[in-house]
Amino acid sequence: MRSLLAATMQLLRGGPVGSRLELGLRLLLVTPVAVLAVVMALDFVTPLTDAPPRKTITVDTNAKGDRFGVALSKRQRVFKQLAGAFERAYKNAKRKFKKHKWSQQDDRARKHLGPVRSISKRNKLPTAVGYMIFEEGVHKRWHGPKKKPVPTHIEPFKIRAR
Repeated sequence: MRSLLAATMQLLRGGPVGSRLELGLRLLLVTPVAVLAVVMALDFVTPLTDAPPRKTITVDTNAKGDRFGVALSKRQRVFKQLAGAFERAYKNAKRKFKKHKWSQQDDRARKHLGPVRSISKRNKLPTAVGYMIFEEGVHKRWHGPKKKPVPTHIEPFKIRAR
């Protein structure tokens, strides 16, 4: 009779089952692994199937003047905060990249994400709604904190040469 270790190794390799003992050992080794795999799969899938449905963001303005599910006064207040963050990010980018307009725009866009997230969270809004409010304010020429609209154009630029 083979040693228990040699029999176990053959079972793990998936060799032919020669006796009831080998079949029992194989089931004993495979069953916990299969159960663990099923439990892990359920842990992964359950949050996906049990998640509440997402709230739909309405883009159209209703009779009360609400858009994106937010009143006009709140949208304008949030826009002022976002416009202030935009101006600060642009000012910092201009200081950082004095002669390179493209780099200024790129840096400003990258640095604007953090404030949009935090201002949206502070006002209990999704980040996407924060961006939509900012875009609405820019297109409607709402005034920012400096009592001027946010600039809507990008100056022509020369691409940097290495």
